[in-house]
Amino acid sequence: MLKLENVSFSYQKGKYLIKNLNLEFNPGEITMIIGKNGSGKTTLCNIISNFLNYKGKITLDKQNIKKLSNQELRKK
Repeated sequence: MLKLENVSFSYQKGKYLIKNLNLEFNPGEITMIIGKNGSGKTTLCNIISNFLNYKGKITLDKQNIKKLSNQELRKK
């Protein structure tokens, strides 16, 4: 399971693109992320991939992704 808790991100200080986002992705479920251009879809994917610095907590199978190496994260 992938879980996002109070995740926030901004490219510019004080201007949040994503603020206090809470999501849960469960195994076996199909999830679509839709929205207009510039709404943060790719940014969200980059946050989940641990490519961007964010505030909040993201866990994958109950492990904090910030504590996983890039290789471990890719395997999961």
